[in-house]
Amino acid sequence: MKKSNTYLLSLFYMLMLNSSFFLYFALFQPPLFARLRRLEEASAPSLARADTALGLFLIMMVLVELLGSWLTYPGLLERLRRGMQRTTLGLSVVGTMILAHIGLITFLFTWRVTWVLGVDITGDPPMLHGFLAFAFFMAMIAKEGALLEPLMQILQGSSQVPDAHVPRFSTELFQRTAGWSAVLGDLLLVLFGAVAYTVLWETLSADVPFTATTLSGQGLEYLGAVGLFCLVVPAAQLLPTLESWLTHRPLGLRLISGASFLLTLIIAILGIRRLY
Repeated sequence: MKKSNTYLLSLFYMLMLNSSFFLYFALFQPPLFARLRRLEEASAPSLARADTALGLFLIMMVLVELLGSWLTYPGLLERLRRGMQRTTLGLSVVGTMILAHIGLITFLFTWRVTWVLGVDITGDPPMLHGFLAFAFFMAMIAKEGALLEPLMQILQGSSQVPDAHVPRFSTELFQRTAGWSAVLGDLLLVLFGAVAYTVLWETLSADVPFTATTLSGQGLEYLGAVGLFCLVVPAAQLLPTLESWLTHRPLGLRLISGASFLLTLIIAILGIRRLY
């Protein structure tokens, strides 16, 4: 009976998180995407057209990801200690997502933030703005170190990751709140993942429509888009991706997770314009 109740709670929790992701698209995505597109219509970033409020919001999302990860880690490590499965495929996927998070997500998010703030890092910005952009990029790298240190311990060793690799405040808060702080962490990661999806995928795919006219060319375009999606989106949702590949889950939970990912993938690919 207890096992059945635990399964139902896990099922409800996963449905809640997936619903939160899609709720974002109903309430918050339209205005965010519209503001990003207005900036994208310019041929190059300009301080005169900078959207400072949006830029600060995106910087705040970087902090949201870090805080969400720290709050989630104690619960994640507890689940890994109870039932971690270290398969070659799972470790390979997670390792690939970590590299994509460092090399792709960090760079693209930095580029988008500086673009929104009117700084052209690919050109010759004023010295002060160039320095601030470089400082922000270095802060992003430092954030990656703080975020990924526990993950690297998991990949290199076992599920017995020392608590020293997790901020003390998050472990204490997890214990004092009986695990509810991890729920807040998961919701913060859902928020970051949703915003990152708009910033990194939707705006980029809107600028790169499909153009092939032959059947084989169209097939290659769809294949490339699916491959890029499967690299960018799971990497932007790093901790949920890690948990789905490295922990034992009942079939029902895996089906819900897979269906949610597949639905998002279909919506994303069908949303790419085709020019004939």
